[in-house]
Amino acid sequence: MVYLLIALVLALTVYGQLVTKARALVPGGPALSKAGYLAAMFTDVHVLAGRAAAVLASALWFLAIERANLSYTYPFMALTFALVPIGSKLLFGEVVSPLQSAGIFLIVLGVALNAIAPLTAIAR
Repeated sequence: MVYLLIALVLALTVYGQLVTKARALVPGGPALSKAGYLAAMFTDVHVLAGRAAAVLASALWFLAIERANLSYTYPFMALTFALVPIGSKLLFGEVVSPLQSAGIFLIVLGVALNAIAPLTAIAR
């Protein structure tokens, strides 16, 4: 159950970031001021859905940390730093440099090591 909650938190968090970026790319016209741009973003239904996803992710996070140690669950949140750049590359064609790719690999490796840590403690 904890893994499902963490997966949902990650999915909702990544969705919120990517949908906000997608809406930020929608041209508002050359006459749109910074204040107008921000007003448009804060009233955009898709951006609001992304913020609602963040609120839901927070609620699910509360449930996840109720069931498992924070020292175990929190490193999984680092996966957002891997998933968002991968999603931005796939959806928006953003460049992910080789050095960034190495960093993403290290993040995933670190989370994987964290995930198996309880298994190694059981084996002792």
